[in-house]
Amino acid sequence: MDDYDQQMIERGVAEEIDKYEKSKGDVPGYLTRFAEEKLRPKVDPFKALHAAVKYAVTATTGRGDYTWRKLPRRQPPGGLRLPSPIKPVPRATVIVDTSGSMGSKELAKALGVVEQGLRSVPSGGIRVLAGDRCVQSAQNVFHADQVELKGGGGTDMGRLIEQAADERPAPDAIVVITDGWTAWPKRQVGPRVVACLTEEPNSDSYKVPQWITKVVLHDQDA
Repeated sequence: MDDYDQQMIERGVAEEIDKYEKSKGDVPGYLTRFAEEKLRPKVDPFKALHAAVKYAVTATTGRGDYTWRKLPRRQPPGGLRLPSPIKPVPRATVIVDTSGSMGSKELAKALGVVEQGLRSVPSGGIRVLAGDRCVQSAQNVFHADQVELKGGGGTDMGRLIEQAADERPAPDAIVVITDGWTAWPKRQVGPRVVACLTEEPNSDSYKVPQWITKVVLHDQDA
């Protein structure tokens, strides 16, 4: 079982513990703490972003190529020359929610995640999509201040996630920064998705799907 499948199972168990606790109220303390840590973790969002990029690196293993421009230091005896393997570079896309409900504090948090993402990606640049119900700007950025925060309408991050996943070349990881008051994709997309929420809506209508890694941004993360 890989880490992703294990996390899905642990989250499912935690949800059942949480439901039982709310209905019966006699769950042992260590199980309650387990469910609390899994469902409402106090996680550094930047570490989660780094983990998503690290996962993308692992996921792209085996998709590399070879080059004759740089030969490996060790060559077999007999004069046979071999090419050097090229490690695949992960592609990351960051989606910034620029709908009307995202204020200056929320957008500042989003730019902070973009800045941290730039430090995490080996290539030094990332793809940034900004929008509300649709993509309003799409850029390859190397500095957070290059991001164009266009938008201001309604919210549908589900559509933006699907658009990001359909881009070619497709990203290996997608990070979405939003206030959480949004629809999500009805079906799982190919890339790994991390949702960084500036707040956690208290409504099941906006519940983040289980296949999306959820991290709540706290005020001190701004």
